[in-house]
Amino acid sequence: MHVDDIIKTTIILGAAIVVLGGATAPVSAALLVEEQFNYEGVDQSLNGQSGGKGFDGDWIVTGWGQGFQTGRTEFGWGTGTTQNAEGGLDFPDLITVGSALTRFGSFGQQNARRTLSESARAQLTADNSTIWFSILLGAEIWHRNASFIFGTEDFDADGAATGGRLNSSGQAFGVTLRTEHDENPESWSSGTGSPNAIAFVDSIGAIVDESEFIPPIQDGGTHHDTMLVVGKINWNPLGTEDELFIFNVTDPRMSEPDEADAIAYLSADFDQADFNIIALHDSGATIIDEIRMGTSFDSVTITEPLPTFMMYLE
Repeated sequence: MHVDDIIKTTIILGAAIVVLGGATAPVSAALLVEEQFNYEGVDQSLNGQSGGKGFDGDWIVTGWGQGFQTGRTEFGWGTGTTQNAEGGLDFPDLITVGSALTRFGSFGQQNARRTLSESARAQLTADNSTIWFSILLGAEIWHRNASFIFGTEDFDADGAATGGRLNSSGQAFGVTLRTEHDENPESWSSGTGSPNAIAFVDSIGAIVDESEFIPPIQDGGTHHDTMLVVGKINWNPLGTEDELFIFNVTDPRMSEPDEADAIAYLSADFDQADFNIIALHDSGATIIDEIRMGTSFDSVTITEPLPTFMMYLE
C-alpha cells in the first residue's frame, strides 16, 4: 500500500473513532453517587423522590417554611445563574440534565437527607483512599445559605434557637455558603457567597474555613454566577486527621487540581466508616444541582463529548 493510502486510511479510521466516541456521553466507572434532580413535573416536592444513582432510600425533607422543590421554572434570573428550560443549572462543557433543587423565597429553613447504598458507602469511606464530590450552586444575592455534607447525620433545622448557627448531631465534611458573624461567632450570616469548607465533629457547631473566592454577579443579575464546586477528601487511618480541599472549577475538562490551589481547607479525625448519608440545608434561595461523588476528579466532572469533525477526502 502506498504511503499516501496508509495516511488516508489512518485519517478515515481516526474520524470514525471520533464519530463513535462522540455519539454518547462518556461513562466513568468511578462515579458512585449522582443526583441530577431529573424529576418530572413543575414545583414538585423533593420529599419522597427516589431518582439518581448510589442511594438506598428516598429523599427525606424536614424543617419549616418554604420547601425544597424540583422543576421550578417560573423564575428566570436573566443574568447571573444560568438555568435551562427545565429549571436546572447549566455549566459550560459539563453534562447536566433535568431540573434543579430550589427554594422559592427565603422563609424558613429546610433540610434534606438521603442514605447511600452499601456499595457506594464502602467505596467512599475506605482508609488510605481519596474521594471527590462536585455540586453546582447558584446563590441569590441576599440569601447565600446553602450547605452540602457527607456524614453520619443531617443538619439541625432549628436555627432560631442557635442564632442561625448550623449544627449537626454527628460528623461530616462538606461545603457551605454560610459564614459566621465576625462580631458574634455564635451567630451566622449570609456571608459573601463564597464556597467554604465545613466540618461537623462530635455534635458541635460547624467548623468553617472561609474561602476568598466570591463568584461574580453580572449587572442586573439576582444570583451569583453558577459555581462548579469540587471537593477532595483524603481519608487517613483513625488517629490521623482526614483532609478536605475545596476547589472552584471553571473548566471541567481541566486536569486534577493541585491541593495547593484549593480555595478552602479543613482537617479532622473521623471514623468515616460510619458515614452513610448526604444532606442539604438551605435557609435562603439557593439553586442546587448535579451532585456527584466518586473516586476520581474526572468521575465527578463528567463532560460533554468533544465536537465531531466530518472529514472528506478527494
